[in-house]
Amino acid sequence: MVPLFRKLIIISNVAFIVWFFLPLYSHKLYTYDVQKLLDANAFNALDILLRFNVEINYINLALYLISAVGMYFFIRKARTLFLVLTIFTFITPLFAGVSVQSPIDVVLNNVTLMADAAILYMSYYSSVASKFNIT
Repeated sequence: MVPLFRKLIIISNVAFIVWFFLPLYSHKLYTYDVQKLLDANAFNALDILLRFNVEINYINLALYLISAVGMYFFIRKARTLFLVLTIFTFITPLFAGVSVQSPIDVVLNNVTLMADAAILYMSYYSSVASKFNIT
């Protein structure tokens, strides 16, 4: 179970990192019209989230990667951080306004979501959970 748990952490993080940096190279994947549509994201969002959107995203990325490394090595506080970040990920879109996603975004989000769900389940309710109690 431990090898599967660690593979899921890697898969989830690779999908998340690719998704995170997708806007930097997605212009090569889509036509000009599609790119303009994808750029129309979150114009109805709260001002404070628009102003700090870049900082929040990079902080979220850093915390997510820190928690993943900690989960990989069975650090208990990382498991709690991972749970908090997962909950944060579900709540923040409610305040982010309209979201336009490409098919690649959707696939990467779904891979990350499913892997994160499996990681959380395994870290709290499987034999992997006992590894977190040691540290």
